[in-house]
Amino acid sequence: MTVRRALLWGLLAIGLVLFGLLIWFALSARAAVDEMTAARDSLVAARDAVGDSQPAQAKTFVTAASESAKAASIRVNGPLWDVAAAVPGLGQTPRAAQAIATSLDQALTALRPLTDQLDVLDPSALISDNGQIDIAALETAIPAMKQAQPGLDAAVATMAAAPTGGLMLPQVSSAATQFTDQLDSLQSSLSTAVQFGEIAGPLLGADSEKRYFVGILNPNEARGTGGFLGNYAILSAKDGKISVDQVGSNTDLPNLDALPPGLGKDFLKRYGDDPILIGNMNLSPHFPSTAKIWLASWKKKTGEQLDGAIAADVVALGEVVRASGQQIPLPDGGSISGDQLALFAIKGIYENFPTAAQAAERKTYQEAITSSAASILTQAPNPEAMAEALGQGLAEDRIVIWSADPKVEQRLTEAGVGGSLTVEDGHNVQFVALNGSGSKLDAFLQRSLNYEVGRCVDEDSQVKSTVTIDLTSDIPLGERPPEYMVSLAKEGPTGPVNVVLAQMHLPNGAEIDEVRLDGKSVGYSPFDERGRPSVVLPVTLPPRETQQLTFEFTEPADAGPGQVAIQPLGSGQATEVVEAPCRRG
Repeated sequence: MTVRRALLWGLLAIGLVLFGLLIWFALSARAAVDEMTAARDSLVAARDAVGDSQPAQAKTFVTAASESAKAASIRVNGPLWDVAAAVPGLGQTPRAAQAIATSLDQALTALRPLTDQLDVLDPSALISDNGQIDIAALETAIPAMKQAQPGLDAAVATMAAAPTGGLMLPQVSSAATQFTDQLDSLQSSLSTAVQFGEIAGPLLGADSEKRYFVGILNPNEARGTGGFLGNYAILSAKDGKISVDQVGSNTDLPNLDALPPGLGKDFLKRYGDDPILIGNMNLSPHFPSTAKIWLASWKKKTGEQLDGAIAADVVALGEVVRASGQQIPLPDGGSISGDQLALFAIKGIYENFPTAAQAAERKTYQEAITSSAASILTQAPNPEAMAEALGQGLAEDRIVIWSADPKVEQRLTEAGVGGSLTVEDGHNVQFVALNGSGSKLDAFLQRSLNYEVGRCVDEDSQVKSTVTIDLTSDIPLGERPPEYMVSLAKEGPTGPVNVVLAQMHLPNGAEIDEVRLDGKSVGYSPFDERGRPSVVLPVTLPPRETQQLTFEFTEPADAGPGQVAIQPLGSGQATEVVEAPCRRG
């Protein structure tokens, strides 16, 4: 055999070995992904079982997840996988798979002690038939939840450091993305559970009775915290039992002679004395300011200093009623379901009572709905589903809570349920629509927002960003809303015209460059709120027309992602964040 032929046979042999290794690796990777997916699915099933009050099944799913994770770990941590992970440009897949396996093991090790607390954390066990929450039982689970946090944090960190680019098998890339998202959600849920567990006692009257003002907001007339204050309830909480003491209309509450202290210079400069009027008390998107004003109004009315305030809009209220499985009785003998409640409160009731002269009848209906919904909440007839609905309302800022106790308030803020306008550095924006027409036409307001972070200005410290907002009045052409909804709105050629005071809160350190309305540069009023640079300008919306606002601004570069806080209105807000390729940080 010549040297040349021997060399060719040697190269062929090496090629066959490498090809075999590639085939083995592909099959091994696919099997590992299947095992990781099985572990992830078992974890999801365990979570769902907890929500369905099936702790025994949840433990079984956790065990299954551990077995699948162990099998995946053994498969991806052999010598050949280590060699593959070291190959430049081709090691992304094995390194990502190893990260998933490691992270799964970290998460399951962290969560395993919690399996012994599943019976305690069962919503049906925590909440009695009369709606009383077992605070003592909840507090017994807090140490296990705290114990799980460092391990879960480590699992999140492992996935954050995992490779995400280069040549990677799609199955591994997809598994990494899905698992990262679910880990982040689990980490956030556990953190919130710990925070709520620690403040449940003070909030729910474990030591002494607590009394709260609950404002029911209707998004058909936009305010900073969401909608207009239509009705209210006074709730008492003692030893985990919540009761409704009083329900009333906004007309029962007095305007203030002066604003309470502590709102800050920024607040006074932007809103002036307007919030002394009951209809304008929640102009600011910063709920703690609204809460203090509401409590001042109640104190003027009764002399009583309440312990806190809660805002809940009719969308969240409808979800809670839906979850309960019950109906809301109406004064005329009819009833509405939770699925119907929000639409009825936002639009339907005005079709039944369309004129200002029917205000008394309309308010009778509104108070009856508030009273019935509050009663359902306190009784908690379906605790698992209602807890989920309340969690959704808190996550969407449709339910926000403020406590007069500074320590409790701090925990509420940390848990992200305090309705605070954020002051943290980073790429944070929030668009707020305020009703400027004196009408209920925000029931027809549609919003979309695109936040593009980062056309480069300066290599070291700044990026140029853009927020684009489309506002549409969705009033059907040829149809006129009920007269009371039109209210003080001006009449245009195609129907009643809505006016939105468009308020844009920019990131800390940002400088506005230009504001455009439908492509044309326009003037605006700059202001600060809680130190954040902001602007406001009016936007006129005839029926079925869209106006586009564009905000160009320069902001500090930051390593974090773009974030958008969403004002809770009836139709939601379509939101997109785009990270520009040249972004610095």
